Amino acid sequence: MSFFDDNETRKQIIIDAARTMKQYNHDRNSDVLREVVALYEELTGLNFELGMRKSGQSVLLGQLGSARNQLGRSILGGTEFADPVKRLSLSQDVCDLMDLSIPTINPWLTGLHCKRIRERFNLDDKTAIGVIGFNTFQPIELHSIDQGLAVFHLPGGDEYYDVGTDKIELRSGEQRLLLSKAYAQMRERERSMDLFG
Repeated sequence: MSFFDDNETRKQIIIDAARTMKQYNHDRNSDVLREVVALYEELTGLNFELGMRKSGQSVLLGQLGSARNQLGRSILGGTEFADPVKRLSLSQDVCDLMDLSIPTINPWLTGLHCKRIRERFNLDDKTAIGVIGFNTFQPIELHSIDQGLAVFHLPGGDEYYDVGTDKIELRSGEQRLLLSKAYAQMRERERSMDLFG
């Protein structure tokens, strides 16, 4: 399958996931929820495959020996090759690609993605996420992140805003990390990635 076909598949999965999630929010049917989760797993696995191929690591992808949905299930759940202990045997580049493969298309997935970034940069579980402005820091709740733009709302609010990831900061005590800088560091050696560090 070509890169173009995979991108079209990716777009279709996102559309299907949004439609199915809307159905679940209406019906609260556990079978529909399982379908939503399966679509998230498929999308995460596809993102990981695309990243590995883009980095010229198709052979290494075969070493993981998993189908696309299983790759996604492992990445989202932190199991099998994505287990915290097994991640120690992988290069930081591959671990970063796993975390960047989590689709930031809704609050739950975006929260999981940010949790992995927090862990990657050794920030504690009390880390606050906020928007920085003129000497201010406004805590926020992230909804989604796409192409350098973060959609968020204020805690307790229902109005959505968007801002560049260069204005989103993770704060833990005296530690400060701009989301855009985290992404830049995580993608820094993507083209020269090796599976084992």
